[in-house]
Order: sequence, then structure tokens, then C-alpha cells
Amino acid sequence: MREFKNIVIKWLPIVLALLMFSGSLLPKVKLPKDNEKSKVVKYLNTFENEALKTIPNVYQFAELPVLYNGRVKPYDTIARNALRLLADTENIKRVDENGKTVKVPPALWLLDAVSQNERALDYKIFRIHNLELLEKMEIKFTINDHYRFSLRQINEEVADLGPVYGGEKMSRREFIKLEADNAYRTPKEQRSIYHEACLMTYNRLITYDMLVMSHSGTNVTGPERILHYNRISEYIGDNMIRMIPTVHAEWENMFSAELMRFTDVSADKSWTSMHDLLAAWRKNDYASFNRNLAVFKENSQNVINKARAHLDKKAETIVSQKEQKLAELGDKTSPDYNDKMESVLTWQYNNENYLGKQRDLWGKAIDKCGFERFYNNWDPFYSSLVFYIQISIFACLGLLVWKRGFWKFAMTAMVFAFVIHTFAIWARWYISGYPPVTNLYSSAVFISWGIALGTIILELIFKRNFALISGAIASACCLIIAQNLLGGEDSMGMMRAVLDTKFWLATHVITITLGYTATFLAGGIAVIWILGRLIGKLGQKTDLDFSRAIYGLLCYALLLSFVGTVLGGLWADDSWGRFWGWDPKENGALMIVIWCAIVLHARLGGMISFRGLAATAVIGNIITCFSWFGVNLLGVGLHSYGFTDSGFKWVVIFTIVNLIFAILCMLPLPCWKRVSRKPLNEIVEPRF
Repeated sequence: MREFKNIVIKWLPIVLALLMFSGSLLPKVKLPKDNEKSKVVKYLNTFENEALKTIPNVYQFAELPVLYNGRVKPYDTIARNALRLLADTENIKRVDENGKTVKVPPALWLLDAVSQNERALDYKIFRIHNLELLEKMEIKFTINDHYRFSLRQINEEVADLGPVYGGEKMSRREFIKLEADNAYRTPKEQRSIYHEACLMTYNRLITYDMLVMSHSGTNVTGPERILHYNRISEYIGDNMIRMIPTVHAEWENMFSAELMRFTDVSADKSWTSMHDLLAAWRKNDYASFNRNLAVFKENSQNVINKARAHLDKKAETIVSQKEQKLAELGDKTSPDYNDKMESVLTWQYNNENYLGKQRDLWGKAIDKCGFERFYNNWDPFYSSLVFYIQISIFACLGLLVWKRGFWKFAMTAMVFAFVIHTFAIWARWYISGYPPVTNLYSSAVFISWGIALGTIILELIFKRNFALISGAIASACCLIIAQNLLGGEDSMGMMRAVLDTKFWLATHVITITLGYTATFLAGGIAVIWILGRLIGKLGQKTDLDFSRAIYGLLCYALLLSFVGTVLGGLWADDSWGRFWGWDPKENGALMIVIWCAIVLHARLGGMISFRGLAATAVIGNIITCFSWFGVNLLGVGLHSYGFTDSGFKWVVIFTIVNLIFAILCMLPLPCWKRVSRKPLNEIVEPRF
């Protein structure tokens, strides 16, 4: 009986953690399908007068590949990114006649928008939170609207808006455009919050127009086509969504494809089926929508196969042209032979590099659209965020009751969350084809992953809960930062030309980011130690473990930051022709290296005690934050790729909070009297 009890006590927390966290995860992993129980059917049955006779294949439409901003992605990604940009959320809802709230599937919303279905007018997707602008627009709202408004409300004419600009009546949309024009003409340094709100709102309206105009296909000829072109010409360009593949390995939007309809049979078939399926959706004719969707998928696949054959033929042409160019080089003893040879090799490299990217675009990228919809629907980073928050709570409970049981529970959950987080990073790598860290968003999720890994390793060594608490909180905070950095941009968008190198992204960027991870985790553990000391929950027996953890992490931070900085210099020499240029980002990386070296030498030499080590580790948080985010606030330098001023407030808050903790360590408080002041090399490790 006693043996059975010991087994239960040993394994019960682990089993409970696995059951709890896997149980909450399973419903999210299931990919929605087009059937009678889908959210699409539930929504349409709620807002249509009669029950559906045909189940529309909306989720099949969501997996269709399109080209946007240099990357092939499914319509599902387009819909979610657009909603985040317009409404600041993917989860838009609509209230039925009975006051019941029904969630709108993103792909269904996109279909309503691009087909100009009547339902599109009533989705509250335009977020306007500036009270001055709302007051001038005379728009009514309640707290349940969350400052989101529909296209019908935006297009509504208001009598009081006209006299401001010398007219009788004016729609709110026209008013926003005129106010945005005034804001644009105002020098940037003189713009008010109101001006920025006008510009943001107008840009959101333009984004919505771009979605609609990308799918604007009018089956007209002659003068009518010219008028239609003039009407949408301001939207044509790189911002147009391109959904029509052509045999020449190019993608076109509906309007451009229409111009090709009489010269390209394949584009003609794809254009016709896309035009017809949108028209059918506009009329709520779901049987016709399904038929035309099937035709479009078949036609598009045929065109994609032809485009792949076209690229294979182009590869053969490059080889034959290279042989011809080499044959024309002439005698090797000629004075200009080496220059000609270099020119041929450069031509070959550029062509093969372009062809390789095109093959990826028309090969693996298209085949990944189904997996990307699965990734979008699950959103494993959000699942990891929720898990980390829960883990921090359970780890804190372990300090109060059933310490061993809650430690096992939280540790099992941490490993589980880390596995999900690892899968999410691999999925981004698989979809984009690039290493894990390519922009600020991916750096935040990777730092969160690194902190989780470090937490697991530290807890296996010390088993004292402090790493679990600090690591889970820090990992959650990094994922929250990532969510706010995302906005409406594609997190796996096309790389800048200067960054488009997988080798340096996989070496320098990952190494330097792991250095950030180590310093942040060390600072987080120092904060937990300071808090524990202030509230009297930690004693001298725990000081050594905290000190060892912080010291070891700073050792790794120094190593990784130094190696990463050197690799960055080699990348700079390869790209810009100089190893070091005192760029703000380079200076930030150097500051981390120098600070870690100072702290380690000061602690090893006995110049700082436990308290000093904690204070300097917290200051390391500030220095790392500057290197990671602060340089982007300056808006100067070759490395300023991220946001500029939008994160200023949060960087200042983070700096102030960490300074408070550092200052607390320096004050003569009673809680510091019993802290050991021995240097690290004089401390005898206790036996356990």
C-alpha cells in the first residue's frame, strides 16, 4: 500500500499535467473541414433566411495559393493578416437578431469582401480608437463595438461634415480622406495624435480597397475597360494580390489577367473560373461557387505544371547559353580573358540564383499552402503563450504548498510547452524556407524558445522552482511582444536584399539571439531573487544556487555574444566591405559583450557580492533591450530594419522597472544584511 502511494505521488503530477495540457490542445489542432458542422455553415445558417441546401467549400478556397509581397501563401493567410491590420484581431464577430454573438471565419469574411457580397458592409472591421476623430465623424458606438466600425457606417453620408469643406453633405470616408491629406501635408514632427489616427484609418481603408480591387474582374472591352483601368490604376502594383498563375511562371491579379485573356488560353480559363466563383458567392449561389472553385483548382494546377516545365526548359537554356559564352571567350592568353570569364560566371550565378528562387516559388511554396492553413488555424505560438502563463502560476503555487508535486507538474508542462514551441519554430522554418530568425517578430519568438530551453536545463540542475517562475514569465512576455510586433504584416514575408542569405542568418543571427536569451534569463532570475529577498521568502541556502545560475548564464551570454558579434562583422565585411563601422546595432552588441565581461570579472574577483551580481544582471536586461530594440528607436544605421517609434513607451517602461530593481539592490535594506559577501571562489558548495 505504501509502495502504491509512493508511485501515485511520483507519477500523479506528471500524468495530470500531460492530460490537462494535451486536452486543451487537441481541439485547436483539428483542422476545420467543409462539412455540416463547420463554423462556416453555422454562420451562414444564422444570418441567412433559409437553411443551406449546399455546403460551400470555403476552406478549400482558403488553401488556394496566391502571390503577395513576394511570397506564395494561401488565402487563409491573406485573410488573417488583413484582419489584423484592419481590426487589430483575427477574431471578428457579428451579433444576430437574438443578440447572440457568432464568430466569423476569416476566409468567409475575405470571400464576402472580395466578391462584394452585401454581408461585407456590416462587418465591424475598421478599428478607430481616436475619440477626437470619432466625435468629428459623428459616429455612434457602444463599448461592445470595441471601437470597430463597418463599411456601411464609414460610407454613410453625414450632413454636418459637408460644411467643413464647403459642401452640403459628405460621407465619412470622404471626410477621412481629406483629413488624412491634411495630416500628410503636415510635417512629421508637427503631427498630432489626431493626425496619426487619420493617416492610420485612411491606410486601412486603402488596404481594404486593395483587397477588393485585386479581385475586380469586369468582362468588358473597348472604352469601358479603359474607364475601369483608370478607376483602379492607383491600386495596381506590388500591393495587388496575384491569384492567376500563367505559363510564363508569373502571377497576375484579376485585372492584369483580364488583359491577357485574349493571348493566353490558360490565363483565360483561370480568370473566367475565378470571376464566376466570385460572382456566384456574391449571389449566395453556393452550388455554382463549388463548381467554379473545382474548375479553377483544376485549371490553376494545369498552369502551375506548365510553369514548372517552363522553368525546367529555362534551366536547360542557361546551360546551353553558358557553354556558348565560354566557347566565345577565345584564347586564354588574351589580356581580357579573365575579365570575360568573370563576367560569364557572374551571369551564370545571377541566372541560377533567380531560377532557384523561381523554382522554390512554383514548387515547394505552392505545395505548403495546406500545411500553412493548418499552422494558421492552430497558432502554436499562442498555445505556448497560454501554457507559459499557466506554468508560472503553478510554479508559484509550488513555493506555498506541495512543493515537490507542483514542481513535477510545472516541469512536465514546461517540457510540453517547449515541444509545442519547437514545432512552431520548425513550422515557420519549413514554410518560409529561411532559418528561425529573420525579423523582430521571429527574434522575439526565438528568444522565448531559448529562455524555455534554458529554464528546463536550469531546473534539471537546481530543482528549486526559481528558474521555472522567471523562465515561464520571461517566455510569455517575449511571446506577448511578438504578438504586438506582428500587426498586419506577414511574419514570413519576403526578406530584404541585404538580409537574404541563409548562411549568415543561420550562424550570426541565431548565435547573437541566443546571447540575448542568456542575458535576459539571467536578469529574470536576478529579479526573482530580489523579489524573494524583499518579501522574506528566500534565505542564505538559496543564494548560492541563484548566484551559480546567474553566473553560468552570463558566461554563456559572453561566449555567444562575442562569437555572434564576430560573425556579424564577417557578414558586414562580406556585404558592405568593412568589418566594423560603429553602427548603433554593432555598438549595442559590443556593449553586451563588455558588460558581461565586466560583471563576470567583478564577481570572480570578489568586487561584487550576490547583491551586486543580481543588480548588474538586471542592468544587463536594459543593455540587451537597447541592442535588441533600442537601436530601432534611433531610426539610423544600416541595421535599423524594425519599428521606429511605436515601441518607445514600452522600452522606457522596461528600462524604468529594471532600474528600480537594480536600485533596490543598492539601498541599505534589512533584507540584505544576511546576504553573503564572499567572492565566488571562496564559497564552499553545500552538500545535498
